[in-house]
Amino acid sequence: MSSNEIIEAGAPQIEVLETFQDITIPELRKELGKIQEKYADACINRHRAGRTVKDRYHLDSTKFIERQRKFYAKHKEEILRKMTLVNMRKRGLPCTDRVRQRYNITQAEIDDCVTRRETT
Repeated sequence: MSSNEIIEAGAPQIEVLETFQDITIPELRKELGKIQEKYADACINRHRAGRTVKDRYHLDSTKFIERQRKFYAKHKEEILRKMTLVNMRKRGLPCTDRVRQRYNITQAEIDDCVTRRETT
């Protein structure tokens, strides 16, 4: 049941369950989430208040992991190219010809990575 259905049915009831004073907004949201859990059978909100991204991750990490996998699959070549440049900077060594061709790395980029290492 949604809140729209309740309002369309007519005469919705609103009642104060608890009151809070001298409480910050994040704490208030956490408390509201606790109340939503307490009255889960009567509460129509699907999204629980006060949950952080970390809390949602711990409850159901598969959604977050799947999002990361999709992002990686979509940007794989770009990510690997950036990692190649980072590794060249760290090691101070140029990449192999095969890697250079695969990720279209220019000689200027190689020189920049290798000379940065020598000057630091």
